[in-house]
Amino acid sequence: MAPSPRHIWIGGYWGWEGGRHVWMGGRWELPPQNGQIWIEGRWVNEGGDWVFTPGYWSAPAAPPAPVYAPPPPQPVYAPPAEMSVNVAPPPPRYEATPPQPGPGYFWIAGSWHWDGRQHVWSPGRWEARRAGWVWVPAHWEAGPHHWRYRPGHWRAQ
Repeated sequence: MAPSPRHIWIGGYWGWEGGRHVWMGGRWELPPQNGQIWIEGRWVNEGGDWVFTPGYWSAPAAPPAPVYAPPPPQPVYAPPAEMSVNVAPPPPRYEATPPQPGPGYFWIAGSWHWDGRQHVWSPGRWEARRAGWVWVPAHWEAGPHHWRYRPGHWRAQ
């Protein structure tokens, strides 16, 4: 539960510490000024290198100006790479879903990931809906001699 109606849930994320990815848990925070919104941090591939842009507080975006020209083409989304391992993932964990941060958000359930040595649980999170896109959940598929991981990703509708 939120400590107060003004608190905003800041979702967790995978950070980089000590030469490896580390899960940074979510937390409740008060906006520094009334009306500010939280912009989530994200990993971006810049010229083959993955760079993390931390989350930050921002004023709400101004409503877009009317557009009279044809809209630009939609970006092409490439889902993350798949992987195969010889070790079956553990059963899914039960997660208590924190309160929804707003009506435009939906819950993405946590899942097991492979860190190169073992299965590691990645907790669920609230994600803003994307118009024209649908979320495909992460999952593991059993093969004859391996388990194949299919990462969660956005897919154009």
